Amino acid sequence: GLYITHVEQIFQKSRNLRHFCRLLLIGVFCATGFIIALHSVPHAVVMWGLSSLLVVLGLAARIRAYLIIGTVTFVALVMVQAVILVTQYAFLLWVMGILAGIGFIFVAANFESRREFIWGLMRHVLDELDQWQ
Repeated sequence: GLYITHVEQIFQKSRNLRHFCRLLLIGVFCATGFIIALHSVPHAVVMWGLSSLLVVLGLAARIRAYLIIGTVTFVALVMVQAVILVTQYAFLLWVMGILAGIGFIFVAANFESRREFIWGLMRHVLDELDQWQ
């Protein structure tokens, strides 16, 4: 399917259609892997690797669909594994909460001190992403 979106003439004419088809095809693949990874730790590790590979591929090839789906899959896997870990070891809930709170305070403080720089960087990144396939 991905080869067809890359080669077929109808997809070459419409950038949005090509992006939507890539999102759909990679999304179905990653969603299937995510569901399988819920039941097995080795499958979760494989999906972490594949989602990391998709992020790197998206950055290297400048294809938004790979970057978006890879990032969403990776974050979802991390969240699920964190929930599983916290349900098995209740003390980690407190540790993770304190670390997350410290992290949020750190991010907020940096954002407030560098607000203009961050907004300029975000505008630049969004302009660059609009140029990607």
